[in-house]
Amino acid sequence: MTEELYSTDAYARSTNASVVELHADGVVLDRTVFYARSGGQPGDTGRLRWDGGEARVTDTFKKDGRHLHVVEGDSPPAGVAVKAEVEW
Repeated sequence: MTEELYSTDAYARSTNASVVELHADGVVLDRTVFYARSGGQPGDTGRLRWDGGEARVTDTFKKDGRHLHVVEGDSPPAGVAVKAEVEW
């Protein structure tokens, strides 16, 4: 389960996280500052940065209890540490 940092700190813009799962729909992190779309509210966008790569997050949503970060381009590998940054 992803720790939803935005629910306890609405002003958090970035965090260090680990990639725990990769799905066709998106990337699952162990913790996130990205709000998942819900109830008409759009999902957050931003960037995931890791050693040797970067991906733009174009949407964030929940599916089957997972907090998915939709990325444009290559996804970070499973197990890698990332810097997750929300665009405000």
